Amino acid sequence: MERITPSIDLESRRMELRGMVKLASEVIALYWPMRTFVHHNPLHGLEYFSFEEAVRRGNRFMGANGYLSNQSYRAYMKAQRITLAHIDTALKPLVQDKRIDIGLRQITHAEVLRACLIEDLDIPVVVPLDVHSTDLSQESAERIATKLEPVMTFSDQERRISAMVECDQTALGRWHTLSHWCDSTLGTSIVGEINNQLIKWCEAFLDEGHATWPMPGREQGLYGAWKALATHEWFACEIPNRRIKIAQLPDRPEDVILECLDALGIPPHLRQDYVSLQLTALPGWVGFIKWRAEQRDYPWQQAYPASLVKYLAIRLWYARELVHTVCQDALGIEGRYDAVTAYMRTHSEEYFLRRQRVAGRLPEIFAEEVDHLAHQKRNGWKRVLERYRTEVLPYEETARRLGAARRLLALARSLEIPTDTLLEISPSDLKQVVDWIDAFPESDHGPVWLKAFEAGYQENLLGSLQKMAPQSHQQTHSHTPVRPYSQSVYCIDVRSEPFRRHLESVGPHETFGFAGFFAAFIRFRAWGKNHTIRINFP
Repeated sequence: MERITPSIDLESRRMELRGMVKLASEVIALYWPMRTFVHHNPLHGLEYFSFEEAVRRGNRFMGANGYLSNQSYRAYMKAQRITLAHIDTALKPLVQDKRIDIGLRQITHAEVLRACLIEDLDIPVVVPLDVHSTDLSQESAERIATKLEPVMTFSDQERRISAMVECDQTALGRWHTLSHWCDSTLGTSIVGEINNQLIKWCEAFLDEGHATWPMPGREQGLYGAWKALATHEWFACEIPNRRIKIAQLPDRPEDVILECLDALGIPPHLRQDYVSLQLTALPGWVGFIKWRAEQRDYPWQQAYPASLVKYLAIRLWYARELVHTVCQDALGIEGRYDAVTAYMRTHSEEYFLRRQRVAGRLPEIFAEEVDHLAHQKRNGWKRVLERYRTEVLPYEETARRLGAARRLLALARSLEIPTDTLLEISPSDLKQVVDWIDAFPESDHGPVWLKAFEAGYQENLLGSLQKMAPQSHQQTHSHTPVRPYSQSVYCIDVRSEPFRRHLESVGPHETFGFAGFFAAFIRFRAWGKNHTIRINFP
């Protein structure tokens, strides 16, 4: 029994892994076959969520935006596609019964939220401050910012760094992979390097007769063919002893994935999300592989099998090797989840400065010092951070107050409130309005705009139908029935509706809508072709 138990345990882990990969791939929609598709929902695998949650997950894993930009929605508003009444209705669930007196005018929470939508109140904070600005409102903004100073305070630097570390620890594994973490902290390009490698191998393996020189060994499957050829390849990315390491990899791709997840130290409760992040790095290729794996009768899949497990084995091996090499060289730590999170906690000053440097948020002189410390691997991070606290932080805080003041001025112009009136109200009331604006950032505007946009469309559609109904009723009773020139049945589909309406408009043609494809499915394969085309009758 002792000899059998390990193999049974390994096989159960393989089965569990395959199930996890299937769940993790739900976020990847099937876009294939591209030659016959008409429409595909990119969030197809997330349809059991609410629309807002599905869009949020699509943004989380694929960086996709499910809503139009504020500028686009504002253009629709100018074109009367969206009205203030539609916006007020869409805002109702968010509105609080609060109001503030500004001079002789009383503004409500609803008015502030509406102004956030229809006006551009999301004014960026500019650091360092432009003390020579020619903006005519600069003086007013500075006076309001001065008034905000007693009530608009900021946490000290230590708390800010601690909050950033806590937030980044929470995001690691859920929103970002270790490869992303290295790129944003150390300025590497690991994600790009891995993508380039996978694109190269996928386009070679998944070729369907177009390449002049096909990839050899594809009958071994995606992972087997890669393993056989990669040991002889010149690598663009530096991985020490790569040929030996690839040759020693297990034959089963499931075992490679398990080894890599263990080597990266990904906790069990984060592994599904972590795998989703790896899959969505290249959603197009992964979508094709996912489709191929489900088409068991597809000739190319039968000849050269590919699957998400095989793809992940290759991708995670690159990630493990590159992350480990970079973390060891730059930080002297293992490229593991626990080692990285420990580094963020115990070297928070260094971590903060490195992140600021890569994000481009450090003045040039500080950026040079950070680069010097990183290159020399010296201890001087606290000294640089102390200088940052005394020389840069005050400017940042002043800039934030000035940014809040400019948002207040923009709100006043939107609500037709005299600028001087803002200086007459208490600092606490000013701060309350700023809090209302900040609590409704631009990233939250999309769902509200969409509801208002849909309400406008529904209103126009229902209005048109109501106008047409009496005319249709009158025509029915005032004319002798005429035998139609033709009768035709169509699928209830956005592609069919325009054709039906145009056909009916040129004469007495009668059309009918039918939900479905008449249950008659035809698959057609041309002579000498490997591809099957699905034809829906008629």
